[in-house]
Order: sequence, then C-alpha cells, then structure tokens
Amino acid sequence: MVDAFIKYHQMKKRGIKPKPIYLIAKADGLDFSARIRMLRQVFNFSLIEAKEVSTVATSKAKSLIKHQEELLPSLAKVLKEDMDE
Repeated sequence: MVDAFIKYHQMKKRGIKPKPIYLIAKADGLDFSARIRMLRQVFNFSLIEAKEVSTVATSKAKSLIKHQEELLPSLAKVLKEDMDE
C-alpha cells in the first residue's frame, strides 16, 4: 500500500514542524479528518495531540484548552437560554 501522506513524512524528515505541515496539508486540499489522520500517522500523535495542532494552527488560541475555555461563556449562554424556554 502506498503511503498517502509520503509528502508530509518527507517534510518531517527535513525538520519541518507539525503546525506548518498541517497548514500545507490544508492548502493541498486535505479535509479536516484527513489532516488529523495525517498528523496522527506522520507524527504518531494521539487524537488530542492532533486536535491541539489543528486548533493552534487555525485559530488565535495558544492551545486547545484555551480555545475550549473561550467557548465556555457562549456555551453557558446557549444552555441557559434553552433551560429558560
């Protein structure tokens, strides 16, 4: 079986870090799930580690935890509105 992510394996071998490789994969047209699979395969990341790279690469958040914390006020507001109805 040919490795679908050979290009990204080669980038890693050249010392390119996960975040730029993720962004290149996005520019190459890989969808979100393919980019997550690529990170998991190329870097042997867990799902959480791959999501961390994705979040940091595509948002202003400095980490997945910070990103999720920023979502909490909006989520709490929506939940409160649902309970009030």
